[in-house]
Amino acid sequence: MKKYLNYKIYLGKLAFQLTFLVLSTIIYSGCRDLDEFSLDTISSPTDLEITKDGRNATLSWTQSPDTRIDSYEVQLGTDSEFSSILSIDTIAVSEKSFLFENLESEQTYAARVRALNPDPLTNSYYSSISFTSNEIENIFRILTNEHIGVGQVLLRWNEPSEGSVTRVTLTPIEDGDQITVELTQEEIVSREVRVEGLSESRVEYVAEIFDGEINRGELRFFSLDINAAITVDGESYINLQAAIDAASSGSIIRVGASAYDFSGLQNGTITINGKSLTIEAATEGSIKPDIKIRNFDLRGNVGYLRIKGIKIQSISKAENSANTDYNKHIFGVSYVTEQFSLEITDCELTGAESGLVFSQGVGAASAPEPIPGTGIFGVTIENSLLFGFGNAGGDFIDFRSGSVSGVVVKNSTVWNSARALLRADPDVIFTGTNGFLLENVTIDNFCNGGRFVDVRTEGKTVVRNSIISNKASNQGNRMQNGASLEIHNSNLFGTNINNVTAGATLTDRIDLDPQYGNAVNGDFTVNNATVKALSIGDPRWF
Repeated sequence: MKKYLNYKIYLGKLAFQLTFLVLSTIIYSGCRDLDEFSLDTISSPTDLEITKDGRNATLSWTQSPDTRIDSYEVQLGTDSEFSSILSIDTIAVSEKSFLFENLESEQTYAARVRALNPDPLTNSYYSSISFTSNEIENIFRILTNEHIGVGQVLLRWNEPSEGSVTRVTLTPIEDGDQITVELTQEEIVSREVRVEGLSESRVEYVAEIFDGEINRGELRFFSLDINAAITVDGESYINLQAAIDAASSGSIIRVGASAYDFSGLQNGTITINGKSLTIEAATEGSIKPDIKIRNFDLRGNVGYLRIKGIKIQSISKAENSANTDYNKHIFGVSYVTEQFSLEITDCELTGAESGLVFSQGVGAASAPEPIPGTGIFGVTIENSLLFGFGNAGGDFIDFRSGSVSGVVVKNSTVWNSARALLRADPDVIFTGTNGFLLENVTIDNFCNGGRFVDVRTEGKTVVRNSIISNKASNQGNRMQNGASLEIHNSNLFGTNINNVTAGATLTDRIDLDPQYGNAVNGDFTVNNATVKALSIGDPRWF
């Protein structure tokens, strides 16, 4: 029995030794396999240098010999993190330098280079260097709007520090032919030249002036769109504010069918003080003048403002760092003092952080000057699209002071907009039969964080022949101090729709999916035959 146990112990030891030997062999073999697949990258380029010459800079480097190098990749960026890469080039293995051309004056750049091999696992790591480009002489004088005409530009320059000038070139940033003008002796002496043959659309050009092959200056500008004209009584003005300032009360400001960016003028605020004006498209057509601003600030005895056939893009939602309580609505009427009528016809309005129109409460702590509270406001919106407004810091149609003779929204569509849609505070007085009237409107995906109706003063809100769908958040109506809501012959459908009907008097209500064409992209074509047959909502979608 003892011999048998010893035998079993011996076999156990032998098995353990054999197992250890096998595992050792496997581990050793595995290590050899890992060695075979370990990365053996090419050495990175070294001794990087930048040599600057005028507008150009040359990157050079050295490289340890390695037959695996197939080529080099060279990049130019705006900073050492290469968060913005300006160019990527691949050059032959025989090259050990690369020329960066036409750099901006006194700008910070970063360049980097690495060695490449068809097997990307062996590519070298980048080596990089930062540098500042040369200060480049620029003899061009400042170019203003008065120097740019349709298809032409007047270029002016100062005397160069040495030498002379011989030619100018104008090169479109996008596609197009370069224009070269050999300067006459008269133009050289007068130090100006009028260049013709530019695009009659809005195109960005780079103008350069040369002394032989030496670049003496560069500037960029946009050619004038032949349609981009803002006129009052036949006189043209460089921007909307200039036209408003020049106009007499009762004037019509006509705007050509082009794109206008006034967001950098007076922080994007267009001021109208004490005059009645009409701002309208110069011509009828499918392409509306497209005006980018922050807001209109209306003051004093304005009388009326009529906007016809215009697209207005507010920047206040996208660029809100400069916002106040008084520029987050497209139309600020807090400082209107008398009867005022805002009429919006055949327009597209979008982009404001808070809403469409706003009058601040008397005594508001945020007011830069006392709120008069004497304005009497009437608003009419017809055949228009209102979309993409924010829901912060105010409500869509928001009256906190003054009187309201009536607000009518008709044959229009509102979507992706608003905190509360309709607001009137207790200090507001309704002087008309209806405070708010919505007739043949389509409203979808609205009131994110607010109420459909928030009226705390005596007055009636009436909705007729409309389609209202998909209220974004769950807040019911608030109607106090004699306020009321009537909804007639309207289709009310979708999420949180009970918040719209809360406290309302309803007649002939419909509750059907309108089956919009493509609501996400602003197509509210009604595809539900039953709803369509009722001819309700904005008529453009029937």
